Amino acid sequence: MRVRPGQLLCLLALMVSLLALAVPATPASADPVPVNGKPAVVPALQKWQGSTGFFELRRHSRIVFAGAQRGRLRDQLATLPDEIEQVTGRKPALSPRHPQSGDIVLSIDPTLPEAVDRARFMEEGYTFTVTGENVRIAAPTAKGVYYGTRTLLQILLLDDGRDSVPVGTAVDWPNYKVRGFTLDVGRRFFTADFIRDYIRLMGWFKLNEFQIHLNDNGFKGDRPWSEAQAGFRLKTDNPRCPAWPRRTERTTGATGTPSRTPPPPTASRSSPSSTPPHTPSRSSASSRPSV
Repeated sequence: MRVRPGQLLCLLALMVSLLALAVPATPASADPVPVNGKPAVVPALQKWQGSTGFFELRRHSRIVFAGAQRGRLRDQLATLPDEIEQVTGRKPALSPRHPQSGDIVLSIDPTLPEAVDRARFMEEGYTFTVTGENVRIAAPTAKGVYYGTRTLLQILLLDDGRDSVPVGTAVDWPNYKVRGFTLDVGRRFFTADFIRDYIRLMGWFKLNEFQIHLNDNGFKGDRPWSEAQAGFRLKTDNPRCPAWPRRTERTTGATGTPSRTPPPPTASRSSPSSTPPHTPSRSSASSRPSV
């Protein structure tokens, strides 16, 4: 029996169709869900283990803490709700109760595992654990919890909707014990509000020491430094400091007038009275930043 070419093609097409039906279909492989990269935080996080998904800040989200730690976390609890509201438009309530889905959890835990730099981690480090249900910030000290909240605020600020945090785990600590900034108010006057805002900005970026240059005798000329005219910016009515010149007064030894060189101010005189108790003695940098 002679098979015509047209018939052969039909038979081949039929065989291919039957074979296609006999071979089980292979499901199309879905694209893998990308793992969350390290959040853009300043300073950069020391360690980050990314996962998938996001935590979403919700209307009912709360800031949860252990009731026994209320006193040690009083500075964070007093300011963090307002700071989150400044960034997101939502002000979470405070609660000493058990965490629920959508809550931010703060805790002090001295038993946290050691990091690479144990000394710095135990003093100022923190862990930042994000799941789809909660954000948990834990640290050996209240100071570490504070720096962990700075990370949370930065991540929320950079999110398009200002309400999402990538799921993952961070372990973070500073590389340096002193992370400071100096402001010279001896040569140029700055208002108290400006200085407070700068201190809050320093806290935002986890700087911990603020040095303020209060007085200057930079107009030396050909005279010795002991006779150079000096201006002193710090104004005080404290009776314990009667020898301190007022802000508008100047001291000089050039005309034979006894020079009243003021003693260097202590931290309690140069720092705002609202300095959190967990900051270094010469630092006001952990005051909360305005956003």
